Amino acid sequence: MGRRRRLECRREPNRCCDGFFRGLKDIAVGDAIELSTAGRVDRYHVQKIWIVAPSDVWVLDPTDSPALTLVTCYPFYFIGSAPKRFIVRAARENVTASGPINR
Repeated sequence: MGRRRRLECRREPNRCCDGFFRGLKDIAVGDAIELSTAGRVDRYHVQKIWIVAPSDVWVLDPTDSPALTLVTCYPFYFIGSAPKRFIVRAARENVTASGPINR
């Protein structure tokens, strides 16, 4: 049986609300996310979006299949220590080898 794998992207707690992931405010279920690294492009599709308390760490539990979990503070424009977390879970579609990405 394969390993359970989950890719998690989040900011350091003291930098949570600096706007780095603020663009997530416009994301929706079904949207595509491409993660590009050297020689590889992973494509994900957003499956779920949650707004949870910071103590709801179950959102970081391993998944049955490869997934991307994005975590940021909520509300997005909150000043100070935000009371909630905005979570995006996306499932990996496929993996393709590629050369450098020119954009």
